[in-house]
Amino acid sequence: MNEAEILLGKDQGIWTITLNRPSYMNSFNKTALQSLAEYLRLAKESTDCSVVVITGQGPKAFSSGADVHTFLEEKKKALGIDWSKLGQNVFAMLDEIGKPSIAAINGIAFGGAFELALACTFRIASEEARFSFPEINLGFIPGWGGTQRATRLLGPAVALELILTGSVIDASRALALGIVSQVVPGDRLMETARELALKMVGKPPLAIRFALEAVHAGLDVSLKEGLKLEGGLAAMAVLSEDAQEGIKAFFEKRKPVFRGC
Repeated sequence: MNEAEILLGKDQGIWTITLNRPSYMNSFNKTALQSLAEYLRLAKESTDCSVVVITGQGPKAFSSGADVHTFLEEKKKALGIDWSKLGQNVFAMLDEIGKPSIAAINGIAFGGAFELALACTFRIASEEARFSFPEINLGFIPGWGGTQRATRLLGPAVALELILTGSVIDASRALALGIVSQVVPGDRLMETARELALKMVGKPPLAIRFALEAVHAGLDVSLKEGLKLEGGLAAMAVLSEDAQEGIKAFFEKRKPVFRGC
């Protein structure tokens, strides 16, 4: 992994991944995407990781998305299906790690960075944050999940307005649309993200994973199938050792110790 491009910090079960290419507005080249994928893989496997926080280095950018210099350097094939698959596969890992993720958006989140934020469980923005799908202005469309996740979150009309116009929206508009759940001053962004993360640290890992699976998978099926999925996962959670520990701790008036089993 290239630590100059992606940094990792660990504290109290919170893994903070920092996009660290400030000279390029924290944009993604292939190496940065691969490094992000590796850290997400480690987060999935680690029992020391409860929550992932993703942010950008410096005050200006969460990330400007894909590094357009790459488009001039790579062969045409890399700009097509291979490039799209790489970004899609990396961001899809956020659905698969079984742990909540928080995008702490500290500046511009354009293109692929907007798509990365949408792939996270939660999004918190600084007052300076800006959002856009500018791909249409360059002759292409979002290819790392933006057309799908934005539509599921915002509905087709709003999603298409953003995608087809390339408009830039500010943090207050993003809050009104439901893209982010909180907007805070820049100097409180990481503190706020940490406060949210700490509310989930120490919760039963198995129940967290089942809840995420129920919500994510339920989006792709009918209500009837979603309820069936929820019922099965809820039943497994109730039968877990963590659930027994939680119930015992409740009656014994003590803090439960969950082990993820």
